[in-house]
Amino acid sequence: MTLKLLVADDSVTIHKMVRLAFGGEDAVVEAVTSGEDALEALSRVRPDIVLADAVMPGLGGYALCERIREHPEFGSLPVLLLCGTFEPFDPEEAQRVRADGHLMKPFDTSELIDRVHALVGLAAPEAAPAAATGARVRESFLGPGAILDLFGPDRPGRGAAPARGPGGLTDEDVHRVA
Repeated sequence: MTLKLLVADDSVTIHKMVRLAFGGEDAVVEAVTSGEDALEALSRVRPDIVLADAVMPGLGGYALCERIREHPEFGSLPVLLLCGTFEPFDPEEAQRVRADGHLMKPFDTSELIDRVHALVGLAAPEAAPAAATGARVRESFLGPGAILDLFGPDRPGRGAAPARGPGGLTDEDVHRVA
C-alpha cells in the first residue's frame, strides 16, 4: 500500500525534509503552502495523513484540523501538527480541534516516520543496531555517514561557498568539529 501524506506548511524546507524522510518508502508526499490549499487538495490526493504547520498565514494548522474534522468524508483522517521552536504550542487548542498529536520543528526524521506509521496503522521500519552501545538506531535515509545539506553549497544571499561535493561537508569536516 502506498502511503499518501499531505503536508501543509509554508516552509519549503519542511516539504523537502518530509520528502527525504519518506524517500526510501512506498510513499507519496503532496506538499502545499497553506491550509486553504490543503483543504482543496484533500479530494484530489485522498491522503492517509495530514501534517500541518500549526502557525502559518491564512488558515493555520489548528483551523485546518478543525475543518478536516467537520468534513463528512475526511473527518477521521489523522492530523499531526508541526510546531516551530519559537511558536507556542497550545495543547488545549490542539485537543479542542482533535489533533492526533504534534511534533516540534526541527524534528528528528525517525521520530516523524514512527509517528506517521503509528497514526496510520503501519508497522515502523526496522531499526539497525548501533555498533558499540547495543542501542537501536535507524540508519540515515541518505546512507551511512551522509549529511543533509538542503541548500547546497551556493546559498542564495550568502555568497558562493567552496565546492564541497554532494553532501555539503566531507567526513573529514565532521570529524574535525566532533
